[in-house]
Amino acid sequence: MSNRLRICALLDALEQAEFSLVQERLGFSASVLSKHVSVLGDAG
Repeated sequence: MSNRLRICALLDALEQAEFSLVQERLGFSASVLSKHVSVLGDAG
């Protein structure tokens, strides 16, 4: 599963989450998660 799909799946299950929770649950560095969140935000 791609990292962006993992982020979407986690947020779908939780509806909302703080950045640090997503980072901890998925094991991403802050810079990697930030980049993926930015791309997802731009995609709408």
